[in-house]
Amino acid sequence: MTNIVQTNGMKKLVCFYEEWQKHGDAENSLKLFEVIQKYKQEQLMIAFCGHFSAGKSTMMNHLYKAQLLPTSPIPTSANVVKIEKGMDRVVVTVKSGEQYEYDGAYSAEELKQICKDGDEVIGVHIYRNDAPIPEGVMLVDTPGIDSTDDAHQLATESTLHLADVIFYIMDYNHVQSEVNLQFVKELKQRNKTVYLVVNQIDKHKENELSFENYKDSVKQSFSNWDIEVDGVYYTSLRMMNHPHNEIGSLETLITSIMKEKEQYVRTGMERETEYLMGEHFSFIVSENEKALLKYEEELASPLSISEVVEKKEELTEAKNREASKESHVRNEFIKGLQAILDNAYLMPFEMRELANAYLETKLTKFKVGLLFAKGKTEQEKQRRVEAFYSALQKTVETQLDFHVKEFIVAFLKEEGLFTEEIGKDIYGLEIAFGPEMLAEVIKQGAGFTGDYLLLYTADVANELKKRYFIKAQQIFDKSAVVLKQKVREAVARIEEEIETYTMLQTAKETQLQYSNNLAAYEDYLRNVWHNHVATPEGLQIDEILQREKQIVSEKFTLQEQKIVNDNVAIHEEELKGTAALNIQRILEKVKKAETILEPLPALKHVQQEVIEKRRRVETKQFTVALFGAFSAGKSSFANALLGEKVLPVSPNPTTATINQILPVTEEKPHGTVIVQFKSKQALLEDMKAVYKLFHYEIATLDEALAQIDKVMKYPSPTGKQKTTFSFLRAVQKGYDAVSTYLGEQVQVTLEEFSDYVANEEKSCFVEYMELYYDCALTRQGVALVDTPGADSINARHTDVAFQYIKNADAILFVTYYNHVFSRADREFLIQLGRVKDTFALDKMFFLINAADLAESEEELEMVKGYIADQLLQYGIRNPRLFAISSLCALEEKQGKNVEKEKYGILQNSGITKFEESFTSFMMRDLMLVSVHALYGALQGADQLLVNMIKGAKQGNEEKEKQTKKYEAERDQLLHIISSYSVLAEEQAMQNEVKELLYYVQQRLFLRYNDVFTEFINPASLRTDGNVKTQLQQCVMELVAFIQHDLLQEMRATSLRLEKWIDEAMKRAKDEIVVNCKVENESISMNGTVEYEYKDITHKEPFPSVEIKDFKKALAHFKNEKSFFEKNDKAFMQEDAKSVLEPLVSNYVADEKHLFVHHYKQEWDMKWNLFQKVMQQDVMNYYESILFALAETIDVSLYEQSKEQLQKQLVEIEKEIYVI
Repeated sequence: MTNIVQTNGMKKLVCFYEEWQKHGDAENSLKLFEVIQKYKQEQLMIAFCGHFSAGKSTMMNHLYKAQLLPTSPIPTSANVVKIEKGMDRVVVTVKSGEQYEYDGAYSAEELKQICKDGDEVIGVHIYRNDAPIPEGVMLVDTPGIDSTDDAHQLATESTLHLADVIFYIMDYNHVQSEVNLQFVKELKQRNKTVYLVVNQIDKHKENELSFENYKDSVKQSFSNWDIEVDGVYYTSLRMMNHPHNEIGSLETLITSIMKEKEQYVRTGMERETEYLMGEHFSFIVSENEKALLKYEEELASPLSISEVVEKKEELTEAKNREASKESHVRNEFIKGLQAILDNAYLMPFEMRELANAYLETKLTKFKVGLLFAKGKTEQEKQRRVEAFYSALQKTVETQLDFHVKEFIVAFLKEEGLFTEEIGKDIYGLEIAFGPEMLAEVIKQGAGFTGDYLLLYTADVANELKKRYFIKAQQIFDKSAVVLKQKVREAVARIEEEIETYTMLQTAKETQLQYSNNLAAYEDYLRNVWHNHVATPEGLQIDEILQREKQIVSEKFTLQEQKIVNDNVAIHEEELKGTAALNIQRILEKVKKAETILEPLPALKHVQQEVIEKRRRVETKQFTVALFGAFSAGKSSFANALLGEKVLPVSPNPTTATINQILPVTEEKPHGTVIVQFKSKQALLEDMKAVYKLFHYEIATLDEALAQIDKVMKYPSPTGKQKTTFSFLRAVQKGYDAVSTYLGEQVQVTLEEFSDYVANEEKSCFVEYMELYYDCALTRQGVALVDTPGADSINARHTDVAFQYIKNADAILFVTYYNHVFSRADREFLIQLGRVKDTFALDKMFFLINAADLAESEEELEMVKGYIADQLLQYGIRNPRLFAISSLCALEEKQGKNVEKEKYGILQNSGITKFEESFTSFMMRDLMLVSVHALYGALQGADQLLVNMIKGAKQGNEEKEKQTKKYEAERDQLLHIISSYSVLAEEQAMQNEVKELLYYVQQRLFLRYNDVFTEFINPASLRTDGNVKTQLQQCVMELVAFIQHDLLQEMRATSLRLEKWIDEAMKRAKDEIVVNCKVENESISMNGTVEYEYKDITHKEPFPSVEIKDFKKALAHFKNEKSFFEKNDKAFMQEDAKSVLEPLVSNYVADEKHLFVHHYKQEWDMKWNLFQKVMQQDVMNYYESILFALAETIDVSLYEQSKEQLQKQLVEIEKEIYVI
């Protein structure tokens, strides 16, 4: 151990561990810690994984050479089981992380009891002294990879990341399932050493497909997904001498791996560390993304940092310009105003002369005349001042006032500062100056000289200009308030924009810093890993290696556990007094009754009614719909029923084509095959459904065909998308050969039939096929329909399936012995559970195929109990359940001697017991309704004969009186029928619609939480692409499922409503009959109404919903760890629900109007038919009675006929009620 601890490899691991801890990567640090511990112990881990039914535990028991692990053909608790050499004990880990230790060695059954609480237990570690494996080797059995439980997924993940070698075990029939392919692809992307084990190859039938071809198909499937594994082994643990069994080679491989333990441990450590390093870098990226979330909008900008900086500089300059705009405008205003004032010429020569004359009066001892000089002088002074003042006023007005006002208006308008209010101020501007101003300007001590005149006139002009300047500035200041506000707003806008670009710069620089730091960090770790850089000094190697996961509980013994056997006993349906009717004997007696009635003209209508009903029974054809998921063995079971290998059997999926095996006719003899090709529109609809998964829209078939190559190259397709590739390839390859036949019917040979079923290049274009085949089953009038199955959620396929559920006389559902119900099975069975109560009879049969695989009677009973319990959960109580072996059944039918070992624990194939029950159902339960109708018609004829004979024996007077009475009765009865009001029932129907749809919505959201988890869980987010993109895909798949579930509910609701209408009309008819019998208790009203409801066309639920509608819900996803462990998933679940609820409510409201409108019309049409049939019954009855009263009839003939008819009725009654 010391050498491992001190190796450079260990130092690198500890270096990484410390670095990852510093960066807060708890999840990957923990995984790396487990890698370190495992590497320290030099432990080789060999993991076995796959579906629960693939035989993992059985394989491990075989390798262990003992029955160590419990095995079961039904799902057990999903635990990780580890087996290691050591002191006998068992350590159990529960969800909380606590561990419980049980001392001693335990049997498989005891281990099963320890792990019984599958909801809590997630891991079991078995230590055995006698383990036939070297020390330091651990074998691991993981839960079924199809689990949707978060804890189980995490348990599986936490185990597989440590596995050095993985053996992926698959059921022979399920190799090509999407789950297998997706999971193996992810393992190889982790660079794991993966070997595929195709188990249970004893199921292979060489006469159906050569083993080499089967291997080629397996190879092709993995090649299509770009998967290269380390090896493929084909095994069988039931048939060790199988010619293709490679179990020995597998054991040799495992032994050699154990011998080369050191190499595998080192390689496993290196590969897992490299993978975890990538995951760690992804964690850093995720953390960086979280830190950058606040810059989400900024980082969406396409601008570079240099462009952002340049933009900021431009904005700063613009801000400075804007901030100085007021002073700039003011300066421009002053500049312009000053120019106006400077250019205003107020003192021309004439004005100076007037000024000079005025100055003379002020600056000299001015005197006028000698006589009365004083008065004259004052007058002259006044004249001179007024002359100067008046002239100056005019000059100011023309030379200054007009131009100043004009300038102010023009300037303010140009700058956008002009307002009506300012305009009034401008045009109301007055510069008040009086004559006194002329005197005030004169400087003290001035002399009356020419020079002073010039100075004085300049002073007057300047004073006036100064006053205008002040007034103009006051107006500008008033208008500048608006300017200041505009400047402030503009500056604020620019500052806001600068702030935005500052944030953008910060975001871009932060992002660049993160990117540079990560690049440097990546380079550092990778250089350490590749020995380009030495590991740092001071690593806490010893401290880290001493950390051990402690078992926190006390020790227990098994005896402290309460063990209860939970096996459920379930038995096949027993035949209890359900012997089949002897239809031929009954029909012979009915024909005799028809002969008895033939010579009686008054009963011609009764005889005709009996003949028609008898012919319907004679020509009755039973439609039997066969359902079951892919690989359940539907085709094998159908062949067993037919007694010949008619349908091709293949372990590979085939396209959903309806195959009908029909009784032969004169026109279509044995072996006739009719192929109905899809119309171009139907093919286009199928293509549209596929293209929708890839978010492509197509309008025409030509466009669809042209886009196939593009779709096939879709980047990082999901598993669901990949499953459509074989269909697309088949369409592409086969289209040219069949294009001229689309929408047409063609007849082919029986030899070609198999090719049209199994060759996808043909079958993908086929809508349905009719094979007319003569065998014991079809001679009973049975038409066997092999349906598209439960696998498809294609809307068109599910609608076809629903029509068969609705209209078939019997439904056979086939499931495989050791296969759990898939999601498609479950949804189909839930739909059966929804509508079963609308069936007049329980017409469902459930078959457990391949029951010869059972290891014991107890195991078989356990499987039956499990399936019965599952069906109960889906709403199907007391199912008719049969365990059969289709392969043995076919050999029995063909008269072959079946080898005893083929039966396993079975005494026989079980087909006989099923056929007895099935034949009894058809020939008794189904026929009983028709036979009762025949019997009722003959009883009516008997009662009519009694009344006719009674009337014919009366005298003429009494006959006349009776005639009037019967005519009045007839009219009264017709009135009762025609006047019966069904308005209350019609209103009740509307209420029924409302109530039914209310519960649809309730049921839908009752299962919402489970469905959400099914679509969004750790398994569904395993992807080689972007996890967020995958999450969006999962959300849209969830929406598609809810849309599909809503449509299924609506289809079921239509059946429930039709049953309600039938019952309401029966109640109405019964009431009418009671009212009629008050008038005439002998009246017979046995007429039947044959009415087929028109199908209601449901709209697609909320077709325009898009992923952007779930933006708020998706925002809860930051990374997988917090999403599943910190309850972020619950928040997304609620937000997604809040989006879906109004969509569903609106859709249900629309459907309510559709239901009411459609079924109101159906009600009216059926009720009118009801009334006509009842009225015809009344008319026929009274026609016969009145005939006996009006005509002279041979009473003895009628009496003889009555006696003969009653004898036949007694004979028929014996046949009907035979026990």
